[in-house]
Amino acid sequence: MIQLQYEDLPSEALGKTVVTMGNFDGVHMGHQMLVRNAVSDSKSMGLQCVVLTFHPHPAVFFHKNGTIPTICSENYKAKLMQRLDADAILTLHFNAVIASMDPETFIHKILIERLQTKIVWIGYDFKFGRERSGNVRTLIELGEKYGIRINVLSPQRKQGIVVSSSRIREFIMGGNVADAASLMERKHLIRGTVIHGDAVGRTLGFPTVNLHVTEGMIPGLGIYSGIARVRKKTHPAAIYIGHRPSLPDNSLRVEAYLIDFSGDLYANRVSLAFLRFIRKEAAFSDVSELKKMIASDCDNTVKDYNDYTARAAEEPIIW
Repeated sequence: MIQLQYEDLPSEALGKTVVTMGNFDGVHMGHQMLVRNAVSDSKSMGLQCVVLTFHPHPAVFFHKNGTIPTICSENYKAKLMQRLDADAILTLHFNAVIASMDPETFIHKILIERLQTKIVWIGYDFKFGRERSGNVRTLIELGEKYGIRINVLSPQRKQGIVVSSSRIREFIMGGNVADAASLMERKHLIRGTVIHGDAVGRTLGFPTVNLHVTEGMIPGLGIYSGIARVRKKTHPAAIYIGHRPSLPDNSLRVEAYLIDFSGDLYANRVSLAFLRFIRKEAAFSDVSELKKMIASDCDNTVKDYNDYTARAAEEPIIW
């Protein structure tokens, strides 16, 4: 896998290509189908398969929707694309130059001059060019003009739901990590570094790791069953995301109790994969009731962990 910026890409560096374009946040089942189709065409024709994506998200650049939560980081996106057997991922730095290109200029300068594109795979709702003025019809017309074959993937559905990054974000924000995983065909995960907390969990008999999250979209408030990966080993993890209503410090916390682990993890990188939403956060005036509820959360986590290990191939965790 080659990860490049547009500014650093020499002209004709990759030879003739098959290209699939989009933001690909979440690399969901629709995105995966696009890449697989592009890879299949590239192999049958002896061309290079290039995934063309954008960073930052164009909507963030234009501030039209404020900050858009990112489902997965650029590095993780590249890793997922590599697993799909793409030859290269070209990340265009979305800036004023790219934003100002009209659709035909975008196609000519990038697809033709830089990538010698022969085939393009896009989703049915693809928009491109200045002020999103180009759409599928525009691309088909330009493809006919410049000799590029344009293939359009129809909406992909799962259990009646149209698969999209925006729908996945809604699920994750609402705590519905199970349905998000279904649309991505893998478990959602976040990564971060263990930082010092206030050691309250330790006094309750459930020592947690406090995570400073640096990658992945943090799910909605609540308690989740999940799996932690640290030092190349995995552990069942009861995950808490919330403001700790039982305690005076009201800042957002991401904490995980690694059920079968003991030891010091400060400054270690930890990945957390989410299995299921267990319950909403709640305030407890009685410490004994809080401890009983945490113990119940841990029991649920172990059960979910055991259930998952028996069917992990259905929705794998891509660490």
